[in-house]
Amino acid sequence: MKESYTTSDIYLASYLIMIGKRLADIRRISPKKSEFVFAEDCSVEQEDFFMGEAKKFLDYARSLRDLKSMLYNKMEIDTDKFHSRKFSDEDADLSYRLQP
Repeated sequence: MKESYTTSDIYLASYLIMIGKRLADIRRISPKKSEFVFAEDCSVEQEDFFMGEAKKFLDYARSLRDLKSMLYNKMEIDTDKFHSRKFSDEDADLSYRLQP
């Protein structure tokens, strides 16, 4: 029997799907939180994700998060500043945490 893997991190789940891992289920935990269940263990890929193997994906995820924030918070947009932002190792330390 294969081990499954569960995460509530939507960016990690999206990355796992992008690299070919099979999503088996999505469980609603609360009105604003869900768990993504994968058909096999993804611990190695999770480590790769958090250690920077997914740098381009993390740049994309950060841009998506920023855009969503702008949409939902109706922030003023400084497009020059927005387009010059890149994901850094410091951002990874602040934004992402390994899950048990």
